[in-house]
Amino acid sequence: HPDDREKVMDKMEAALKIEHISTIQNEYRFRCKDGTYKIITDFFSILRDSDGKAFRLLISMHDVTEQRHLQQQLAEKEAVYQRQLARTVLDTQENERKKLAEELHDNVNQLLGVAKLYIEHAISNEQIRDGLLKKSNEYIDKVISELRTLSKALAPPLLAELGLEHSLSSLAETIEEVQPLTIRIDLVEFDESKLQDGQKLMLYRIIQEQLNNIVKHAQASDVTVHLEQMENKVMLTITDDGKGSDLSVDGNNGIGLRNIRNRIELYQGKMNIETAPGKGFVLNVEFDLE
Repeated sequence: HPDDREKVMDKMEAALKIEHISTIQNEYRFRCKDGTYKIITDFFSILRDSDGKAFRLLISMHDVTEQRHLQQQLAEKEAVYQRQLARTVLDTQENERKKLAEELHDNVNQLLGVAKLYIEHAISNEQIRDGLLKKSNEYIDKVISELRTLSKALAPPLLAELGLEHSLSSLAETIEEVQPLTIRIDLVEFDESKLQDGQKLMLYRIIQEQLNNIVKHAQASDVTVHLEQMENKVMLTITDDGKGSDLSVDGNNGIGLRNIRNRIELYQGKMNIETAPGKGFVLNVEFDLE
């Protein structure tokens, strides 16, 4: 190809002038009789005399057109995958921001609004001021508690220091303190040292997300979180005895489940759901360790 000719010739001429060079490799587009171009890789062996001067070239040429086209296709697919991955990460972040905004609006904002009303009422009612301020203080304490809960949920767990099992037990205890819910953490032949840090955090966030879904929607009393390793796979099952769901009506694209799906797809994992009205809810997640 005209665009490759000068580069190849310059490389050849430079190699012939340098005595210690005995082999050269080039890759270029080669024009065929029908006018099409093939991608060729050639290997030149330079034979030199006792003075180091080249007197013969041995050339081996290989058609690598198909190989390069396959590499290009793989590169394009990888680029598409990386774009999808980035989009998934952004979607997950956006969903979590929306959820945080809802929590702030539905809980914190309303509690602060009530506290403000009590304070305003106290300003103009001296006789019952102490009682109104006490009520206001109670609502402010609730706001502090809500913000502490949100902060704890948003902060990454200390997985490296505590380990996944201890972190999950702590999460379950925190929920059980404020919800009429029994949560069992069941790890079977589970060696968390085989997991990458990102995989541990992903599992923690998925479990946290689903427990949050159960608290909000399931009306459940018992939950089991089952984690198991089999050969090169990690399998997570979260089961609750709540009211279940009709997926044909409710679908499985709520923000919580969408966040879970986005997270597991980051590690090329799979997710499926088993549920029916009155039959509880089972979330299954699976991914490879490598």
